[in-house]
Amino acid sequence: MNKGFSLIEVMAVVVILGILATVLIPSVVRHMENARYTLAKTDVATLDHAVESFVLDQGRLPNSLNELITKPSEFGWEVVYE
Repeated sequence: MNKGFSLIEVMAVVVILGILATVLIPSVVRHMENARYTLAKTDVATLDHAVESFVLDQGRLPNSLNELITKPSEFGWEVVYE
């Protein structure tokens, strides 16, 4: 008795896998694009919050993004509390 697969069986599996890939790949790509969009929105909201916090603490807009990540003591918070 032959224990291998026939050419027809192998071709049927390849066709089924091709059909599945054709259906699933666009869906996966769409979900990846949505995830990138959501991440970008979250990053912008985080940056907005950081700028708002900086303005509340310093009374001015930051001159650069580096000011948003520098420790507040380096920007004269001691003057605010005197």
